[in-house]
Amino acid sequence: MAIISTILKKLLQFGLSGTQTFSRDDVDVYKANPSIIAKNTKTQEKEPIFFSRSAKSIYKNSKKPTLYTPPTHEAKTLSTMKNTLAEVALTFDKPYSYSEIKKMIPDNVMINYYWVGFGNSNTSTIASAGNYIGLNASDDGKGSLQEGSTKNNTYTGYKGLKQALTDSISLQLASHISDKNYISSIKSQLSSNLSTAKFSGVIVTGKTDNLQSLDDLNFVFASNVGLTTPIVPYETPLK
Repeated sequence: MAIISTILKKLLQFGLSGTQTFSRDDVDVYKANPSIIAKNTKTQEKEPIFFSRSAKSIYKNSKKPTLYTPPTHEAKTLSTMKNTLAEVALTFDKPYSYSEIKKMIPDNVMINYYWVGFGNSNTSTIASAGNYIGLNASDDGKGSLQEGSTKNNTYTGYKGLKQALTDSISLQLASHISDKNYISSIKSQLSSNLSTAKFSGVIVTGKTDNLQSLDDLNFVFASNVGLTTPIVPYETPLK
């Protein structure tokens, strides 16, 4: 779902999450051995989260008491859940291009969301839980993105994301992410076009039988499970 805000009569759209828009105010993060769990405060459903690859260095170098949040590998735990659909956030070991990601992710799972990444390497997992900026993929099961445009006062695709971030910095944006320094740091990571763009993770959905092996992929730094739901006979999943 895209966040929609009106700015000087412009319709601004950009995705914050693969399945729903949420801010830190809507997400409750708490300690759960050995790492953390995030839940939606309204629905109490588990939210998928991305992880900082610099968590250890942040923990060691922090001058304040800091909770170390090791990466989770929850995809493999789905082996105990049969006949179920689930969503999983995958944090990559490094940023990859759109074309690389399309080849890397197995065909039997669906990419729902492409995550740009944290603003800088010192951003902690907990501090950014729920504050993600990226693009929702097409809903046809192909996991596609588009170059997009800003025509007709509507921002779409990668170009729309760039312009949305620019406007959110220069204008008073009624956004779920109000930290302009954070948004500026994200914008600085963006490329000139989609073909050269890189993303730090994705949210994928699919059958648990297909998701459970994602932790075995060498480019996966962390996997974190979000919503799960039983497969019902009257609705066939895309993947």
